[in-house]
Amino acid sequence: MKIYLHVGLFIFGNILIQIDHGALPACFAQVQKALEIDEFQFGILGSTVYIGNVVGAAASAYFFQASNKVQYTLAGSTMLNAVVLYAFCLNTNFYLAIIHRFLTGFLQIFICIFGPVWVDRFAPESQKSVVLTLLLLGPPLGIVGGYGLAYACIKHSTWRTAYYIQLILAIPTAFGFLAFSSDYTDVQKAIRH
Repeated sequence: MKIYLHVGLFIFGNILIQIDHGALPACFAQVQKALEIDEFQFGILGSTVYIGNVVGAAASAYFFQASNKVQYTLAGSTMLNAVVLYAFCLNTNFYLAIIHRFLTGFLQIFICIFGPVWVDRFAPESQKSVVLTLLLLGPPLGIVGGYGLAYACIKHSTWRTAYYIQLILAIPTAFGFLAFSSDYTDVQKAIRH
């Protein structure tokens, strides 16, 4: 049963970290006004997160190999992502917003990278393809969900509310990663067996 809690948390985490990817385009006019930027600058803001993904992917190999406790890396990157999202919501400076978006992408990639590795090493053998499929559905579900969430937030509140919801949900997710047993995160040990 414990393995299914791990599967569920990985799938939820993979959806959760993508919400801002959908929220940003849904909040185009509001973010543009808040940061006093034009369309070109908004495009830079939207694409900077992917530069963070690329740099984070390269760095994640080091972090995962340097840490004996992968759950700390996953929890730390998720918690720091919440902090960066909060800073993005408070910010009114375009250049700081670029840094926030870069860091968001950098921190999000850890779940994306380790998820398939985890499935390969720890998911029940008979269900690996199903678990991997569900895991890979996370990004599009998170993006579409983020778009819908942001649209609803704009109608009833402010564009920042979508980000607040994402960062609030990231906190228990990070604690969930901390609760992972090393029996389900120690890849080197799994390779040896």
